[in-house]
Amino acid sequence: MISSARKRASQLIERLESILKTDVRYILKGGFWLTFGRIASMLASFLLSLAYANLLSKETYGSYKFVLSIASMLSLFTLPGINTALSQTVARGYEGTLVPSTLERIRWSILGTCVGIGVAGYYFFIGHNQTLALAALIIAAFLPVMDTLMTYSAFLQGQKKFKLDALLSSATQISGTLALIVTFFLTKNLLYILLTYFFVYTFLRAIFFFYTQKTQQTTNLTDARALTYGKHLSAMNILGTIAGNVDDIILFHVMGPVGVARYNIAVAPADQAKGLLSFSDPLLFPQFSKHSEEDIRRHIGKKFFWYGVFGAVIVGAYWLVTPWFFRIFLPKYTEIIFLSLLYSLSMLNAVVAPAATYLVAKRKVKEQYYLNLITYIFQIGSMAFLTVTHGLLGLIIARIATRFFGGALSVFFFVRPFKQAET
Repeated sequence: MISSARKRASQLIERLESILKTDVRYILKGGFWLTFGRIASMLASFLLSLAYANLLSKETYGSYKFVLSIASMLSLFTLPGINTALSQTVARGYEGTLVPSTLERIRWSILGTCVGIGVAGYYFFIGHNQTLALAALIIAAFLPVMDTLMTYSAFLQGQKKFKLDALLSSATQISGTLALIVTFFLTKNLLYILLTYFFVYTFLRAIFFFYTQKTQQTTNLTDARALTYGKHLSAMNILGTIAGNVDDIILFHVMGPVGVARYNIAVAPADQAKGLLSFSDPLLFPQFSKHSEEDIRRHIGKKFFWYGVFGAVIVGAYWLVTPWFFRIFLPKYTEIIFLSLLYSLSMLNAVVAPAATYLVAKRKVKEQYYLNLITYIFQIGSMAFLTVTHGLLGLIIARIATRFFGGALSVFFFVRPFKQAET
């Protein structure tokens, strides 16, 4: 009976593979653990959002998010694009690139530490805000190690060890969430909260990095081109990082910390739900990396379709669940339900996600430069203008417009690539 059931399952999988033009066995095997990791991350983020909304004042939470936005800006110096390049090169067998990639990120991050000290000096001597000055010093101290050690996750994804990556990432997320919630009960002091956040995440990532390097690396082959490509990707993401954090900074100066708190609560559920849409990106990436462009183009239409269907399902479910979710779990923020529903429409852009993955996996450097430059200029300009003129509603509209604008551009560059754009 068991053998017969396995045979029928195998036949069903083969049938799906012929219809979808996709390696279904690969998706089922890797997708389970990627989904597990996404769900664990979403649950941890869900609990943390509830803690933010119910245990912290809007002023403290808004200030906390403002400081984290500054930290994200300074993370530009850590060359985050190296993670993507590392994952790609490990997928091709160059596992020895792990340590050189990490050391390169650490070296560059020291520049960020110097800038962080400068920011602290600004807030202390000019801004006369000792709390923000000390917060900037905390960021400067942890910057060289906290994000740079995340190369272990990129390494495991390149090896297609999705189970181990999901377990380690989930352990980090859950531990960090629990530590922060305990801290919220013990103190409302912004500096203690920041110290807890940076220390716990840095400590766990350090442990997992050394564990991965000692137990999972099996070859010493290195790819020097990966560091160059990673720097290209990091340069492309400069405007992206600014665009991804300038919203909190603009709101902090236009509407104060309360405005920042309301905005982050409005977009948090949708951003967490968006994780379900991106669960298959690490699956597509190594597949696109090793397959020919002609093969990808032949079968990508099916992927567009199914990504679009899944996005529509997630958005529909979000509109059904969100109103009662806010009333039950976020009663202090019910005035922003409409903004949260409106923002969720941006998830429909999932339909074109495979095009963006293709550009990265096939090292379409020139296309990515143009895509990111145009999109991020549009995002920063629209957010600045609409936030000043229309407040939170304007900011939400700007983010939705940017998502669809960028998606349309990624499809354009997929269909009309530049000649000899690969490096």
